[in-house]
Amino acid sequence: MDENMDAESSTFEFEHLIEAKNCLLRVLQVSEEQDEIVDGLIAAELSTEGLNFQHCKGAFSMLQANSKSNERLSERVEKHM
Repeated sequence: MDENMDAESSTFEFEHLIEAKNCLLRVLQVSEEQDEIVDGLIAAELSTEGLNFQHCKGAFSMLQANSKSNERLSERVEKHM
């Protein structure tokens, strides 16, 4: 009976680990996409006279800082997993 409980416990933990890993990969993917989008908007503003994101630069900086922070945190968590 104890062996069955151990086997169920191992499977249960493994399934949660897989679920956590998938969630972590989604967070990493979203963070990378956010960073690419902000880079694209900055490049578009620099190369186009009609675009002016001056009032958004603070928000862009915060978004980019958050996405890079999420990427670093995700990579550290992934190493521990």
